[in-house]
Amino acid sequence: GVLGVFGGGGAEWNAAVKIATDEDGCIFSISAEFEDAKTIAQKTGMPVREVMRRIVDLAWITLV
Repeated sequence: GVLGVFGGGGAEWNAAVKIATDEDGCIFSISAEFEDAKTIAQKTGMPVREVMRRIVDLAWITLV
């Protein structure tokens, strides 16, 4: 999936996420696509790990 990630100053970027589901379709794992997180980190000056954490947090809120 792809979702909008909000950065500093009201800017917004899209980031891909990988979603793992069980046999019933329930989400049990979400991870951020590293290259998207790296690009956002370079543009915002935030550490890549922080960007990835924010992407995953937003994905859980948005998708679950």
